[in-house]
Amino acid sequence: MTANPMVRDLYEAFPFPARTPATEKPGSLPLTRTDILGKVNHHASEGRRDFTKGFRALVAGGGTGDSAIFLAAQLRETDAEIVCLDISEASLAIARHRAAVRGLDARIRWVHASLLDLPRLGLGRFDYVTCLGVLHHLPDPDAGLRALTQVLDDQGALALMLYGRYGRLDIYAMQDLMKLVNRDEPDLRAQLSNLKTAMRSLSPAHLMMRGRSPEALASRLGDDANLVDTYLHVQDRAYTVPEIHDFVESAGMSITSFTNFFWTLPLEYDPDVYLADQQLKAKLAGRGVRERQAMGELLHGHMYVHGFYATRPGRAAASFQDGDMVPFFLTAPAAEAAAQLVAQGSVDVRLSSRHPFQLAPSPVTLACLSGVDARRSLSEIWSEVAQALDLPPQEVARITALEFERLNALNWVFLRHRQCPPPPMLAYPFSGDAAAIARAAGPQSS
Repeated sequence: MTANPMVRDLYEAFPFPARTPATEKPGSLPLTRTDILGKVNHHASEGRRDFTKGFRALVAGGGTGDSAIFLAAQLRETDAEIVCLDISEASLAIARHRAAVRGLDARIRWVHASLLDLPRLGLGRFDYVTCLGVLHHLPDPDAGLRALTQVLDDQGALALMLYGRYGRLDIYAMQDLMKLVNRDEPDLRAQLSNLKTAMRSLSPAHLMMRGRSPEALASRLGDDANLVDTYLHVQDRAYTVPEIHDFVESAGMSITSFTNFFWTLPLEYDPDVYLADQQLKAKLAGRGVRERQAMGELLHGHMYVHGFYATRPGRAAASFQDGDMVPFFLTAPAAEAAAQLVAQGSVDVRLSSRHPFQLAPSPVTLACLSGVDARRSLSEIWSEVAQALDLPPQEVARITALEFERLNALNWVFLRHRQCPPPPMLAYPFSGDAAAIARAAGPQSS
């Protein structure tokens, strides 16, 4: 199996995502939420990964460099090795320039190749492989996933992003239109011009206008690379949640957690978020994790991408029932949001689905949340709260476990094992996450 040369040509003509190194500042930093190492450690390494010694990361399909640069910045003070591989020379050239602007170029090894060639490239094995928005553009995504698993260490973690089928119905309607319009037009730039004309001509009833104003749609017309990648791509497919589980398991892997690539949070894969009827909630409570996640996707209705972590079977996310784990806030805004929650007792949350949701933990959980300082273990926090509230520590642990899981699903609280050093942390420029959610900010447009 070889890569589609038309896909290579597309990204040579339109490197993706569109980035302009000359206008970027050395201190600026691209954020790829899936690659935040504190999240990777919690969700895919059981909270036990030491990133300070011999860590190896592969960015498979690195494009213009967002993931490689973000990882290199987090690992700047370690001996980690980062390999960035991409099929497009033009994209890699931009990525190298952007890394050089930030003094990170020497920390990254650049490889011009298809990820399908990984088993033959002699790059060794990796502790972490991130492949975001790439597998669904391959002629055989299953072959691509198998190639990734062949270079993944037995204890390693995969971070993947795949298109969501239900959330891309509007996109596929537009793709089908452009296949008709551009049937006899081989030139990609002429196809792009036709696309812009067609998008300006859409009926107000068109699927593309769902939840968007004409002004919001018009704002997209200036990003040529995104338009080509989204609406004129020669090869893509999308997945439902059950299909993703089947896809991953066919390669001998299993999903440990869904995560947020853009705005859809892990919490939104939980059907309880949407269901108000307690009788129906109770009826569905015993369903398996996969089926409940599938219901969450269908109740949401517009998950246009799915980000998730996968490992070999037998591994799991860090547990909020493990007293040896140390809880910490992923970002300063998350800590601020938690402080607001402790002060008020509840906050109204608006998710990417626009579905209202009130977060109102028990007083015991709020007391434990106020004790999170990135130093004390869960068992230490449980003991302190148990003494203050005259409860057995095991009862405090029982009460708080599920509610802390929910805070984790909002990207607030994460775990590391007390014997592992803290994962590298940066001042992540979250603009649509913790603090904005806690303050009931409006949903972000897709």
